[in-house]
Amino acid sequence: ARAKTLSTLSRLDPDRKVKVIRFLVDTKLIISTSNRKEPIISLEEAWLENIYLFDTNLKGANLDWAVLDGSEIVDCDLSNASCRYADFLGVNLSDTNIENTNFSGARLHGAIMLGKNVEKAIYTKALYNKSTEWNDNFDPQLLGAEKVDKK
Repeated sequence: ARAKTLSTLSRLDPDRKVKVIRFLVDTKLIISTSNRKEPIISLEEAWLENIYLFDTNLKGANLDWAVLDGSEIVDCDLSNASCRYADFLGVNLSDTNIENTNFSGARLHGAIMLGKNVEKAIYTKALYNKSTEWNDNFDPQLLGAEKVDKK
């Protein structure tokens, strides 16, 4: 199921990718539930660039190594998701709950990290630059993120 899902997503334009993701969310295939800690289908290594998701439950989704560059993931629930080594270049996470989301090793250059519970996410060795936006008074380096701007 995962291979067919990733193959299908790779051939679709961003609007159709969103329709597939919404179907997978509605059928609870890519999210964790109270009865199931892990999603049935992983979106690990999925190409999801330039998609627009609003008010979508992605709780517990596996987005490790996924490419979401240029996407808008606004007012969603991404809590407890695994986004290790994923590309979030220029991604807008405004008002998205990222509590316990694992961004270890993720690339967050130019991302808008103005989500809910930003301070409760995991950023070990996540990379960001000066154009990455964070909530006021939040220092991602205290949680292991690394700023990579050249001087």
